[in-house]
Amino acid sequence: MRERHYRWLAFIFCSICFVVRAWSRLIDPQLWAEDGRYFFQDALNLGIQSLVTPVAGYYHSVQRMAAWVFVSVFPISIFPLLVVLFSLLFFAWVISTLTRESWYSEFLPKRRSRFLLILVLCLAPGLNENLGTLCALHWALSLQVLFISLRSLSASAGIPTQLWLLICGLSGGEAVTFIPVFLLRIFFHITSPQPRKDRAQSEVVSILMIFVSTILCFRLQTSHELASFSFKTLEAGWATYITHLICLPTLGWRLTLNLYHLAPGLFWVLVAALHAVLITFLIRKRGNQRLSTQSQLFIAGAICLMANSILTMTVRPGSEYLFNLMGQYEGWWDFRHALFPSLGGILLWFVFFSKLSQKWLLSFCLWFLILSPAWRAAPYPGVAQWRDSVGALDTFMTSGCPKSLAFSVRPPGWYVRLHSKRPNPPCTQDSVALLPASAAK
Repeated sequence: MRERHYRWLAFIFCSICFVVRAWSRLIDPQLWAEDGRYFFQDALNLGIQSLVTPVAGYYHSVQRMAAWVFVSVFPISIFPLLVVLFSLLFFAWVISTLTRESWYSEFLPKRRSRFLLILVLCLAPGLNENLGTLCALHWALSLQVLFISLRSLSASAGIPTQLWLLICGLSGGEAVTFIPVFLLRIFFHITSPQPRKDRAQSEVVSILMIFVSTILCFRLQTSHELASFSFKTLEAGWATYITHLICLPTLGWRLTLNLYHLAPGLFWVLVAALHAVLITFLIRKRGNQRLSTQSQLFIAGAICLMANSILTMTVRPGSEYLFNLMGQYEGWWDFRHALFPSLGGILLWFVFFSKLSQKWLLSFCLWFLILSPAWRAAPYPGVAQWRDSVGALDTFMTSGCPKSLAFSVRPPGWYVRLHSKRPNPPCTQDSVALLPASAAK
């Protein structure tokens, strides 16, 4: 099978996995949080100007463009459905890029190994809340930056790839945490037996693309309060590392929680044993072969995914509480900020088992699928119904009346407020609010 056909097959497979996981959101699509409050609202109120309107510190370029195209080309009534489909397919496209033979064959020479990797990633915890929305698409865009940094050293990044890195950086602020992987690539290029300065220069350009987007985002972020780096941040980071990188991919969440509460001594013995096994096998030679450079890149990527949780705690005051909930509730395994540490754990242990043998790798994947607690994403919570607002929204779009329209979206407390673009519409009402009185204020 040709590589192009194989990549299409991988994309279709990932799409099916995500459709199955988010089926309830496909059959009952709703606007969720920022998708309504910013992307949908600004696309209608501001038009093309919304493409350069920042939210929470960065531009969300891809998300903004998608929302603007959806409201400009398609009927408004199917906007939530388009959002869900676009999000699922975009996540599928990003994950399926790991099957690209010219980029990842050094790490996983066999196609079935790369296919197993995307299968495990498609079922990773932390995706449930993030599937089907534009506001969670920054995770996928940041992952795209990581996957570009993990490509083989022999694979160059042309101008389209560099521009795509810039767009991803403007759309996903987490991309900055993957700059160390690009720095490691430069080190490998310079210290190789045949140094490739042109390739090293290409990596420098990649870093500049991410750095430029980061500077722009930082200038926008200065109006936001930053959390202080404290002992609680370190404690939460340590708990996230132990659970999501070390324990959950190998023990599963139930066994991890039970051991932590019922047999803490045994729990820490297992943690020490897992570290010993992991470090021993990663640094040990097999024959005359050390760990390949691309495998080292994947390990660095896993560490950067873990480090992203520290970044989140820094730019989101109070979020360290979320990362330090081990054993307090089951959703701790699957909340949205657990996505990157969980993916880091998967990549780390995938490198470990791929170094052993194909049978060990297959066994790990099967074990992970058995342990995985989340096969489907639940419907988004809340009572706001998109279909209850469509009638008033259609009238507003066709007649320009009322002059202002507001309606609720999920979760509770979020709403959309639209303003008529017509100069003097003949309206009997200046405003209509299809939302609770507390929100209307």
